Amino acid sequence: AVSGEEPLAAARRELREELGYAASEEEMLFVARLRRSNSYCYVYAVKTNRMENEFSLQKEEVSAVRWCSPQRLMQMVAEGSMYNYGDAYYRMLFDFQKDILRA
Repeated sequence: AVSGEEPLAAARRELREELGYAASEEEMLFVARLRRSNSYCYVYAVKTNRMENEFSLQKEEVSAVRWCSPQRLMQMVAEGSMYNYGDAYYRMLFDFQKDILRA
């Protein structure tokens, strides 16, 4: 985020810059605020029906977009093709996903 930028505005900007997806504030679902060593990380989700090839990737930041199951995501983490943010991070995402699917 840019200094002074609100977390939601930063998330929307990053989503637009890195994936070419201009989500409305209503589409952005707050997931969590995580404490890092010297900062906070705000996590948002967007529920969309877009196909993988409908995103415009910022090649310097994003190498690919893939829809996958939690099991496949963890396999990618184990293989090293997805960054490992830690077990607590992924548990939080999967719990959020389950809640959204129930709604």
